[in-house]
Amino acid sequence: MSSGFAITALSVARDASEAPLYRPPSETPPEEAPPGLDLMPHLVRVLGRRLGEEGRLLVMDTLGRAGLADMIVAALDGLGPIEGPHNLFLVQSGQDHAPTAAFPLAEVTERVEWEVREGLALTHLAEHGGTAVLDFADWAIPAGEESVVAVTDRPYALDSARGVADGRVVAMRLTHGPAPVRVVRESDTAAPDRIITGPGPCGAWARFAELVEEGALRPGERVALDNGSGVRPVRLLHVLRPDRLPVSWVRVGSGYPTTANDPRS
Repeated sequence: MSSGFAITALSVARDASEAPLYRPPSETPPEEAPPGLDLMPHLVRVLGRRLGEEGRLLVMDTLGRAGLADMIVAALDGLGPIEGPHNLFLVQSGQDHAPTAAFPLAEVTERVEWEVREGLALTHLAEHGGTAVLDFADWAIPAGEESVVAVTDRPYALDSARGVADGRVVAMRLTHGPAPVRVVRESDTAAPDRIITGPGPCGAWARFAELVEEGALRPGERVALDNGSGVRPVRLLHVLRPDRLPVSWVRVGSGYPTTANDPRS
């Protein structure tokens, strides 16, 4: 890994609806299914058999909610103006609810207001995407340049025994230059000053963003991000200047760009 890999901005987007995002498939009336979902009953049956236990399968309540592309674009917009061509790395925990846009990299590339030099999507990384993407981005970001990453946690169907996705999308601007938060090499074995745990690929990032805004992180603090799975090693961040890291929160309704501020309220 190269040195100097760092984070210059962070944005968190979530659904504007306060209703539960997931429910059992038996509670989803046919008239509320998203358009074009003729294959979804089959998908649900296959996933149900794969899960192996009755009652563990949950599906997204899609009625009146933003699509995955809407969520990603909103999170990217929250990073502020982006000038010049940038690489875009999209990491999905699983398949979105709309089969026609299940892997929305092409749509996102067309909708953002800046030029995407190269776009790459990685999918079905489950809870590991939020940390694994840093390994990939460190290798893929050109020296001296900035790239953009979006991490999603919005699968159509999931196993409730592994936890329920919160539907958030986290976006980051990453660089190999100086920045308020540095991503520490995995070869660095120093103990963290604080461990931040959150469910799925986005939970720990969202909690990290909250702590930055609250002023709860000290300059120079070493913070470990842990998705709580016990499988993937935690990822260590060196928080050099937390007061210099821009953090944005966006609530996204159906038909973005209709938004509101802070999703935690």
